[in-house]
Amino acid sequence: SLGTILQRKQAEDELRVRAIQQAAIAELGQEALRSIGSSNLTEKAVAIVARTFGVEYSSVLQSLPDGSSIKVVAGFGWRPGTEVKALLPAGRKSVSGYTLLSEGPIILDDLATDARFQGSRLFHRDGIVSGVSVVIRGENGPWGSLGAFTTRHRAFTPDDIVFVQSIADLIAEANRRQRVEDAMAQQAALLDKAHDAIIVRGLDHCILFWNSGAERLYGWTRNEAIGYLKHEQLYRDAADYHEANEQVFELGEWGGIIGQRRKDGSNLTVQAHWTLIRDGSGKPQSVFSIVTDITQQLALEQQLKQS
Repeated sequence: SLGTILQRKQAEDELRVRAIQQAAIAELGQEALRSIGSSNLTEKAVAIVARTFGVEYSSVLQSLPDGSSIKVVAGFGWRPGTEVKALLPAGRKSVSGYTLLSEGPIILDDLATDARFQGSRLFHRDGIVSGVSVVIRGENGPWGSLGAFTTRHRAFTPDDIVFVQSIADLIAEANRRQRVEDAMAQQAALLDKAHDAIIVRGLDHCILFWNSGAERLYGWTRNEAIGYLKHEQLYRDAADYHEANEQVFELGEWGGIIGQRRKDGSNLTVQAHWTLIRDGSGKPQSVFSIVTDITQQLALEQQLKQS
């Protein structure tokens, strides 16, 4: 019957749209795995959302700390001169502001008749009629919003909400990873200023971190050490190394004097302290080492004894 044919066509159309949306999510997910940075990812995200929906505009907005304004982080389709900030006065909430306050997905069927908000000057200027907006989550609440908007009447579906929220979640994860990477970079910069050698190695004995102090002490550069330097090259006596390694896994730390080698083959003696680093579940993750060269100190002590 005609009704059955129409139902089948509708089902096929829905499957086709869902497949397109899933492909778009996978595309952005691949970009996220390449660590292209959260700012670049947001630019890619708004382009993908606009293209997938076939709408003219898409944007990512971030809530500023004062809570009264939002900032355009990335936009697609907006005319040059789009304002960077939009005030959100009480009682006259924009779509993005309403999304942040409600912390839920918002579907805008018709801006002209929707009593929840009046829309920003930007929306009225560019003739926005319909749209969808979802929250991008942060550490302590909404970080911002992701929206798609069009100048035509359009009915956005629950599946459309799921699609946009999936893109927003990828942005949220990229933001989280960016915060972690920034914190690690700051810590690495501080560790690089230390005079002592600071080394982090994985459970497979491979070097994961090698500061400037380690470069000065041993002679291997960071690029030569990380992922390449073997403990057989670094320690004069493999038995001493493995004995200390067993203790750090048994007790959580080890400290003592141990013989090592430099890149040029010369011997040195160091005072080392190793600490076992665990992840959030308590599982061993890596070993953090602080190493001080005491070769000359021991030589001077030996000379004094002989004297």
